[in-house]
Amino acid sequence: MRLNTNVPPAEKPQHYLETALARGRKRQSVVKGTRQHKERERFLTISTSLVKALTNLHDRYPSFDNFSEFNKRIFQLEMQLGTIKKALAGINGCITTIKKITTEHIARVKNAEDVAPIRNAYIGRISSIFKRLQPHFDTLNAARSILKDMPTVDDELFTVAIAGFPNVGKSTLLKKITTAKPEIKAYAFTTKGLNVGHFEYKYNQIQCIDTPGTLNRKKMNTIEKRADITLRYLADAIVYVYDPTETYSIEMQQQLFEYTKELDKPIVIYVSKTDLVPDTKLEGLTQPAAVTKELTRLFKEWL
Repeated sequence: MRLNTNVPPAEKPQHYLETALARGRKRQSVVKGTRQHKERERFLTISTSLVKALTNLHDRYPSFDNFSEFNKRIFQLEMQLGTIKKALAGINGCITTIKKITTEHIARVKNAEDVAPIRNAYIGRISSIFKRLQPHFDTLNAARSILKDMPTVDDELFTVAIAGFPNVGKSTLLKKITTAKPEIKAYAFTTKGLNVGHFEYKYNQIQCIDTPGTLNRKKMNTIEKRADITLRYLADAIVYVYDPTETYSIEMQQQLFEYTKELDKPIVIYVSKTDLVPDTKLEGLTQPAAVTKELTRLFKEWL
């Protein structure tokens, strides 16, 4: 299932208030009836406008409780789930409060001789409560930015993660075996996020992910953590890329390979850049077509 990251931005509280108050004034000016009835219509219009805006903000966010473990951990590299949940709860609480205050003031205005004080009190309370939402809106906008950068992966597909040191040829392999067009440059950490591609086997899609390079160290940066999370919580199989030109020493690459084996996932070995050395002296699969064939075999076992 793909994660829905299409959420609206939160405007300033004043924007929603001004829009709602303008609609309330317009409704009050055109509706027929007593002053009390006109004010009732104003209150209802203001409430409806604000509740609709807040509901749209709240309901467009995905259910964080239903996040896959992969999505939870990727999101929490930037923000704790409790922070966004608290903001959404604050929005939901404000919706309830607006409805309650509106009901109370409609009851008060029903038999009032002078409706102006009640109107002023209503608008004052609504404005005060709404303006206190700014910290929650800031959190929503920060979460929105994180969601927009979340990888567009489908956690229900058979998923292959391409692993190895930076600049060893992972992105090149992804380009050869899938339809993806990743950025490829001759320096480490070109891949800062996750490049995703697919290939088909008998009308079934196999998802391949080019992970950021990792330097096989205990204290990982955010880029390396994305790779580690992908290998641990999303990958059904791993393609480990060796670089025989020794951008990183074979010993270092072997150490990272041994660490990758500890994840207890099926591993396919791919040797890149074989055209640049006379003899790789490494056993394993050296052609992209052979990698695809082996991944197809693993996929059939996974079905």
